[in-house]
Amino acid sequence: MLVVTASAGAAVASASPAAAWEPIGCKYNASGNSLKWQNVSSSNAYSNPAEWSIIAWNSSSTQIQFTKVSSGANLRITDGNFGNVIFDGVLLDASGVHPDNDNPLHTCQNGFWSQTNTAWSNRYHTDSYPGAKKQSVIVHEIGHALGLWHRERPTGPCSDVSVMHGDTGRRYDVCGVNTVTPDDRLGANSLY
Repeated sequence: MLVVTASAGAAVASASPAAAWEPIGCKYNASGNSLKWQNVSSSNAYSNPAEWSIIAWNSSSTQIQFTKVSSGANLRITDGNFGNVIFDGVLLDASGVHPDNDNPLHTCQNGFWSQTNTAWSNRYHTDSYPGAKKQSVIVHEIGHALGLWHRERPTGPCSDVSVMHGDTGRRYDVCGVNTVTPDDRLGANSLY
């Protein structure tokens, strides 16, 4: 979610599952294979990475299978300009609240989302990103919607960096991660 400038980077080596993922404390109240998503992106520059991000989760060897719908989605994917703030992507509930456990307004009830979540790309930062980097942001935000929190590895080899690493500069610019990693799969499989 954080924006950090870094030089274009190395290819990702195969990561061994470290089981270092953190749950966010809320997930969908449905089996992972019955989730619905809606693409409400403003242009192909965002619509295509949204589609690729869903494919990344659907083909990740998890229980996760999103079906595209035109209404009644569990998750919406879109873009908007939030200005020069710290994040390049964010997950918000239908009330515009960031769904973390420290926020008493978030819509997690008994461990399950009670409203549709929206994964946003912040166009202020992401308009200049190539499609693969936009995908890294969206795959990360979908991970939050599924119930995964950040997995921080500030130093160390890129093989230790998952898509749930909170720093896009390290996650993508340095390590080239834009899809689900073994550690992300472990987290998702433990929740669904």
